[in-house]
Formats: sequence, structure tokens, C-alpha cells
Amino acid sequence: MIEFEQLEDAYKALKAGQVQALVYDSPTLLYETSQNGEYQIVGELFAEQDYGIVLPQGSHYREPINRIILQLQEEGELTNLEQKWFPSNQ
Repeated sequence: MIEFEQLEDAYKALKAGQVQALVYDSPTLLYETSQNGEYQIVGELFAEQDYGIVLPQGSHYREPINRIILQLQEEGELTNLEQKWFPSNQ
């Protein structure tokens, strides 16, 4: 196993045949595979973690952000965005 400081270096090593696979965030890999046909995702996710948005304590943006995210989820727009930006995940 080789650890890379930058994801770009890992992709270069993959392209050069120095490594056979990468393990990384699924959203990042889904995006990359949707942008070029050189790579594919294989197997199942082995860990699932949620993402969060960090704001300063007491930020007045917290409630509006929560409200908009919930609205986007209820309207199906988050699914639409996922399909647009990560089409290989379908």
C-alpha cells in the first residue's frame, strides 16, 4: 500500500501503472469516473459516512442552510444533482 499526499499524485501513479487501485472518498471518485472513461469503480462501499457543513458557533446561516438542504431533499433536487454530477453512480 502506498499513501499519497495529493490525490493528483495517486491518479498519476494509477495511470502510470505504479498502483492497481485507489481507495478514496466515493463522491470524489464518482465525480472523476464521470468525467473521463479511464477509470471505473468496482466493488461495494466498505464504509459510509455523512458529510457536514461547519459554521462558526452561533452563526445566523445555520437555520437557512438547514432549511434549504431539507427543501432540496424533499423536492428530489439532491437526487437530481447526484445524477447530474455522478452519472456513473446510477
